[in-house]
Amino acid sequence: MRRLLSWAGDLLGSVLILGTCVLAAAVLIQSRALVYLLFALPSLVAAAAGAWRGRASPLRPWLLLAVLNLPTLAAAVWLGAAEGAWPVLALAAASAAFSCLGVWLVAGEGSIVQSGPGGQSGPRAARGRRWRTALALLLLGNLGLALAIPRFVSSLVVHRELREPAPAFQLALLDGGAVSSRELRGRVVVLDFWTTWCQPCRRELPELERVFERFHDRPEVAFYAVDADRSDTPDNARRFFRETRYRLPVAYDHGSKTYAAFAAPGLPTLVVIDRAGRLRFRHTGFVGAEDFAGNLSRFLERLLREG
Repeated sequence: MRRLLSWAGDLLGSVLILGTCVLAAAVLIQSRALVYLLFALPSLVAAAAGAWRGRASPLRPWLLLAVLNLPTLAAAVWLGAAEGAWPVLALAAASAAFSCLGVWLVAGEGSIVQSGPGGQSGPRAARGRRWRTALALLLLGNLGLALAIPRFVSSLVVHRELREPAPAFQLALLDGGAVSSRELRGRVVVLDFWTTWCQPCRRELPELERVFERFHDRPEVAFYAVDADRSDTPDNARRFFRETRYRLPVAYDHGSKTYAAFAAPGLPTLVVIDRAGRLRFRHTGFVGAEDFAGNLSRFLERLLREG
């Protein structure tokens, strides 16, 4: 019975590590302030779980580390394969490294022999050195990971500056009529492909609305939130914008023809076309910690200065 409870504790440790990593990937990464805890929170939980189970588990250290970390690594691989978000493997690897640190911290406690005139001074000194080393590695490791956060966040979205002819397109406007690439020639055009069922799209649209509000009184820039069809309907798009009260002009891409013409690799995908009808920017995916509105605003200002 005791062994069964111990194994249950090992599984609980793996669930704690996996749950903390999921929390970090789903919540912390959407905040520009909290994102700096993205690696710190899982690393603390992983180190604590490693120390807890390293002291109590009957498993060999290597087998214990496998039990603690394989669920998180498997989830990261699945997410990478399904969504192309392979950088999340760094989060799983970091938690695995810190769980190793926790196991190492307590691994030698039972084998420390008493020494020194005080009887306990030897073990206490050795234990103190281990704790100081572990704390230093924990702090230095998290500091290094925090410094890498901006680069890590940018790796989660695909964005490229381009200079190639944009495909011709025509879109149906939800408030009536249509708009075509020929009519928009001479203006900087922002097309954002989204759908009502896409959660990253829903998080991105408020940021795009902010950029639109900044430029909406400048006729040389045109914005369209393009429902990319993809099993959606114009009624869904109309209802969503009515409920959210966004002022962005909304278009519908029947048959996803424009979405395909721009070779959009996923949703949301935003493209920017310059005055000469050239595709200048493609951005796929959305992470709240990225300065999406600021980066897009600065890019549009640059294109407008180019004339």
